[in-house]
Amino acid sequence: MDQPNLNTWNDMTANHLILLQCGKGKLQHRAKAEELYTGQLFQKSLRYAHRLAALEAIEGNPLPEIQILSALHGLVDPSDILEPYEKTLNTMAQRSRRHWAEKVYAQLKSKFKFALPEKITFLTSIKYRQPLGKFVREYDLCRTAVPLKGLGIGQQMQFLDQEYFNMGSRIHLLTTDQVNQ
Repeated sequence: MDQPNLNTWNDMTANHLILLQCGKGKLQHRAKAEELYTGQLFQKSLRYAHRLAALEAIEGNPLPEIQILSALHGLVDPSDILEPYEKTLNTMAQRSRRHWAEKVYAQLKSKFKFALPEKITFLTSIKYRQPLGKFVREYDLCRTAVPLKGLGIGQQMQFLDQEYFNMGSRIHLLTTDQVNQ
């Protein structure tokens, strides 16, 4: 089994990190992480994250980094090749989730050369967000955004679809304005 590539952007800095949660639905063969997870919520979250990154770049901000939180591997780059697996934080004891969060935190520190970005957007459930969010805030005090907080799965998918559309409209307006100047 391949391990996630922890040096994908080790020499880069990012002001914004977007974290997605892995999903239960997976392909039955090894694939890039962004393709391995086949569930609707994951795919909509990934699409939203890419659109948000594009919007921020068009607005002149540094390109956000997109990473996946895996119950098995911790922090995973979307291009990492992974084997299918069955593991979730949803059934882990609190102590195990805390250990997982410490592992992810160490991976984040390695990737960001010991300084986390100014903002982290969590596109995750509370089981993935809470242990890591508390750890990140406790030690680094970076800002966090949780746009899906308090929404059921159907509401999350509806929100992601609507915001994807809204950001597309904004991108169109911004790029049209740039062309016409």
